[in-house]
Amino acid sequence: MDDAQDRANYENEMDSARESILLEGEKEATDHETKAAELALAQENADREFEAEERQRAFDNEIKRQTLEKTDTSKSKGEEEEDGFIPEKSPYEYVQEIVKQNSKYNRKKKYTVVDRKAILLAISAVVKDTRISYRYRYEMYLYGKSMGYIQ
Repeated sequence: MDDAQDRANYENEMDSARESILLEGEKEATDHETKAAELALAQENADREFEAEERQRAFDNEIKRQTLEKTDTSKSKGEEEEDGFIPEKSPYEYVQEIVKQNSKYNRKKKYTVVDRKAILLAISAVVKDTRISYRYRYEMYLYGKSMGYIQ
């Protein structure tokens, strides 16, 4: 009888040891999955920031290119503008383009994420550029403010 009781105790100990090992393995697997998800989210955020910076850089380069073209054409024609350079697009079109560049549609959740900080920085860069005419920059500022992108 002692043999049977010892055997039952031994089997109970073995079962509890197996259960504890399984629970520990599941906990480690869950921790690993959580870390992987956090790393993926961090990478996704870094990619978004990089893309926003690239869009901003491309937009700034486009403005500079247009400024140079306008300066070159006015110099070749012998014209001197007192106000400064006026881009081809209206300030309203530029603000809409900036908003479009800094907005991303989330298909899964079915809504658009707008990066207000990037929009503010882009509009501010244009508004602060003294080579562009004062009137153009002022219109762009007012439109950006009326749309709520500038405080």
